[in-house]
Amino acid sequence: MQFCTYRSVPLISEIKVVEILEVLCRCLDDEVVEVREMAATTLSGILRLSPRRSVITLKDRFVRLAKNSNIPPRQSPEYARAIRQRHAAILGICALVDSYPYTVEKWMPELMAGVLAEHTYDPIPISTTVRKCASNFKKTHQDTWHEDSKKFNEEQLTALSTLLTGSSYYA
Repeated sequence: MQFCTYRSVPLISEIKVVEILEVLCRCLDDEVVEVREMAATTLSGILRLSPRRSVITLKDRFVRLAKNSNIPPRQSPEYARAIRQRHAAILGICALVDSYPYTVEKWMPELMAGVLAEHTYDPIPISTTVRKCASNFKKTHQDTWHEDSKKFNEEQLTALSTLLTGSSYYA
């Protein structure tokens, strides 16, 4: 799907691109974690090539999904489904962040400092995905951080710093 879509994006109608994005969003909630991760990678690549208005719609969708996913105790029969649902939302958010590797869009600081930072200490694979996304963000913005950091307010910079380095309880 990646190869065909990447090579044919200029030829694909906008309606079909939306359908492809919808299929990828459904794949983000697959039971197999590798399928979810590959869907996020593919989604990120397609978002780089698709209309900007798709990004805002998906951002709202993933944020809503992350906020509405409550994780019950481990013993609950709903635990695995809740983890998968939240992981899907976080993977979607990370795909959005990764789709702009060298810029900081106006919605990105709140998404990273507000939403992703809240899930830094969630169960695995969610926390792993958040840390990997933060690490990728740091790598791609390292050279231009003196300019990019101006798009974050002080509170967001603190949250981002905690997200990137973790918290220390050393006294």
